[in-house]
Amino acid sequence: MNNTTETSFWKYLKENKIEIPIIQRDYAQGRKGKEELRKSFLRNLKQALEQALDEKLSNDKKSSNDKKKLKLDFVYGSKQDEKMNPLDGQQRLTTLWLLHWYIALKAGELKNNVKTVETLERFSYETRVSSREFIENLCDYNGEISDIQNQTWFYSTWKQDPTIQSMLTMLVGLADEDGIENVFKDITEEEFKEFWKLLSGEDCPIIFYTLDLVNFNLTDDLYIKMNARGKQLTSFENFKADLVGYIRERKWDDLLDAKEGIPNKLDNAWTDIFWKNKSEDNRIDEIYFAFLNRYFWNELFIAKYEDNAKYVLDIGKGEENSSKEKENRTYKYLNDEENLYSNLNVYKYYYSSDSEKSIPKELFTSLDTVLANYKKYKNIPKCEWDWDNDDNTKDKVFQFIPKYNKTKDGISILNQVRRIVFFAVCKYLKEEDANVKPDFTALEHWMRVVWNLVSEKDGNRPVIRSTGAIREAIEFIEKLDSHDVYKSLLKEHIVKTNLSNFGRRCLEEQEKARQIINGSPRNDGKSWEEIIIEAENYVFFHGGIRFLFTNADNETDWNEFDTKWKNIRTLIPVDKSNRHMVKNLIPYLTDENIRKIFSDRNLSNDDANLQKLLLKFPSKVHNFLMQQNQIEENKYTQLQKDLIALCENHPYYWIHEKWDNKIVILSNYSYRLGYYCFESYFIGKNWIIEFLEKVNAKIISHEQNSNIPQKGLYLNFEYNNKNYQWCFDKKIYLMDRQWKKQKTSNGEYKSISSTKVNENNFDKILGEL
Repeated sequence: MNNTTETSFWKYLKENKIEIPIIQRDYAQGRKGKEELRKSFLRNLKQALEQALDEKLSNDKKSSNDKKKLKLDFVYGSKQDEKMNPLDGQQRLTTLWLLHWYIALKAGELKNNVKTVETLERFSYETRVSSREFIENLCDYNGEISDIQNQTWFYSTWKQDPTIQSMLTMLVGLADEDGIENVFKDITEEEFKEFWKLLSGEDCPIIFYTLDLVNFNLTDDLYIKMNARGKQLTSFENFKADLVGYIRERKWDDLLDAKEGIPNKLDNAWTDIFWKNKSEDNRIDEIYFAFLNRYFWNELFIAKYEDNAKYVLDIGKGEENSSKEKENRTYKYLNDEENLYSNLNVYKYYYSSDSEKSIPKELFTSLDTVLANYKKYKNIPKCEWDWDNDDNTKDKVFQFIPKYNKTKDGISILNQVRRIVFFAVCKYLKEEDANVKPDFTALEHWMRVVWNLVSEKDGNRPVIRSTGAIREAIEFIEKLDSHDVYKSLLKEHIVKTNLSNFGRRCLEEQEKARQIINGSPRNDGKSWEEIIIEAENYVFFHGGIRFLFTNADNETDWNEFDTKWKNIRTLIPVDKSNRHMVKNLIPYLTDENIRKIFSDRNLSNDDANLQKLLLKFPSKVHNFLMQQNQIEENKYTQLQKDLIALCENHPYYWIHEKWDNKIVILSNYSYRLGYYCFESYFIGKNWIIEFLEKVNAKIISHEQNSNIPQKGLYLNFEYNNKNYQWCFDKKIYLMDRQWKKQKTSNGEYKSISSTKVNENNFDKILGEL
């Protein structure tokens, strides 16, 4: 920027009247909660003055260009007729004015030098009368700092003015070593006079850079952008100030460069990225802060203590006030998209050989790399089957850069799955060479694999939802080469060997990558990658298609992929109302496989149910997908008949979780109250039938009436030449000929607890009923 100027505050004030515009927020560096920021900033200012004074007293002959100076970054503003309205830098300018006023007071300049007072009076607030009058009165004051509020010119209403109160706090502080007076309490009168000479001289050790927006020919849009956050200091502004203060405290000079440093990028190059997603009232703080928190979450989540390899964010349950519990609170804080910032402690962790928690310098440089490379790509490839309204996520498409919701307050959020995707995007951008052209193909490959890995569902919820599953996914993705993901999947140490849902997805992606790279050429002119992606995007598959290349022996077999791919589009049509997959599948299954597949499952043709069935049992659905070895209808087992009837008439009734036994099927349905919110059925031989056979009762029928499914197993049997009709539920009910429960004379149902039935009392029970 050729229009930038290096200057000191006093020189700049002599050349320009500085008037803080009404659009700017209140002065906030003196607020409660900013003690550490004040201490750090004021110590740096004092250190710069002391070092310059030492050099002066030692007759250091260094040129002014060689002497080390404290650089306070850019001050932007519009300058007209010697009046400058700062648009960015108001907080620093107000603090510098207070510092100059205080040192001038201590050096006797306010009492003895009219020009000093006149120059100080060139700093003001545009239309905030209280702030302007307070500054004017300070210029004429020569008493003690602690006595300011007792002066006749100090209005009682000023105690409610946030800017005035912040100025007073900056002067007197709230604790030891806080505030100008406390930081400079050991300075003598003679030293104050020397400090004043330094501040007001040509070789001032404290400088900043200015940029005149008018002369620079910048647009009104940028003017609005730089003021988009309004008057009230946001959590993001507090966070940003502390972050910059932290970098200064660490003396990372390369990160403080006036043009290429982090402070300047926070306000300019990075702001441009978020400005594209600004709110209707020109706000960006919420989405900016959310993005940075998400990035810090990435780093904290994968970081480990080097000495014992414990995770920094161990998100398991810990004892009260334990370090693990504190780390868990940090995890929750960074997951909260609407958190209020308090301090930097939640962002710090042990790393390398440090003896205390801190933020690694590499995090700042990698963040710069991520955002710089994102600007090259502009957009992240969207997932065509990205979820809609899952896990409280209302946004239909993943947003790497957050957006404001148009229909309500708030921003686009990340569920746990999308946090993994966010991590993966950051990894790709972080590993991008800044000097090469964007590789859109590599990015598309990477995003395809990542979405495939994380998109399996369990019902309507993502499979990856626990923090343990998130860690498993992130650790696996971290090992992959984001810019050559297919080849990196083929490395042996990459393969997941466990049989978790995510582990199976990892193995699936490896097999697909192997086929894409090494598969024999196809005869239809398409590549294997094209045909695989085509299948992945079909209906509810969401990238999971291992059932298309898994044979009956549960082995990878691509020879029959095309046959299965052709058949499945007929077996599972896009129109959900025309799907009858479960009914059509049952004749291809043995009773043993039916028990394994449908235990703890409903019989619907909903997307989530079919996806889980296909992905969990790819070998058992092989014959069905090949349309071979179907059992003839006249050879259906009772179990097959029962399942077909249920899935057509009552597909949303759950099959009880404990039905998987090897008892011969005799009954059609036996109702049980399970833990599901739906009805739950145990399909298998019931103990009551076994009992009746044991006591030589003749079972006439053991099925429900036409109003299937009703609650209970309906039994018609003869015992000692007498006919009985029972409904067996949790109790045994005596039924009439119309299958209605019979009542006693007092209106109660004729029933007995089934647990009381045994061979010794059976005749007695029949008599009572």
